[in-house]
Amino acid sequence: MALLLPHNYHEIVQEADVQIDMSSQEKFNDQLHSGIFLNKNLMKYSVDKNTKTSSFVLFAGNLSITWGNDERYWKWTYEKETSGAYVEVAELLQVCWFEVKGKFDTKKLTPGTFYKLAFVVKFNEDASGWENLVNLKLDLPNGTQIQRKENFKNKPKNKWIEILVAEFRVQENEKQGQMEFSMTETSDFYWKRGIVLNGVVIQPAL
Repeated sequence: MALLLPHNYHEIVQEADVQIDMSSQEKFNDQLHSGIFLNKNLMKYSVDKNTKTSSFVLFAGNLSITWGNDERYWKWTYEKETSGAYVEVAELLQVCWFEVKGKFDTKKLTPGTFYKLAFVVKFNEDASGWENLVNLKLDLPNGTQIQRKENFKNKPKNKWIEILVAEFRVQENEKQGQMEFSMTETSDFYWKRGIVLNGVVIQPAL
């Protein structure tokens, strides 16, 4: 019996870190539902069991972080992910110019699905310098730009939370390609510290 493949599956799993078991529909579905790591644990791809829509996690190493490779400003460590695998996270030690950017190909998303894109972060007890609102932006290939601001000053400490960037829908008849997103606070010289960046989730909005 032919396997029922999700949208654009073959292109997505070309960078899978493990062998995909397509010997049966059941084994194939189990892998998709639990999630498949791509590109050496820089991304995770999964398919919802009920809706059959695709979701993605882009971990911190897959993002562009200004000064991210400078040990004076950022520290890279490992955290255990829900599956038990370890992924790299980036902890902000101190920085004035806070800027995190990323890109993602909308062709990988399930057409017609209403998605949300959010940064996954954690604030340490010593988090400070977040007096100004943080800018969040999403640019879609069809020319749509969505922007909003978020107050980081009184966020809960020591727990992973989502910082929503935008909700959007990708239509099959629209222009597809790289969408770009960012989280920035560069307006003054406050020394910001104490945020840990896990990555970005792109998943159906509830």
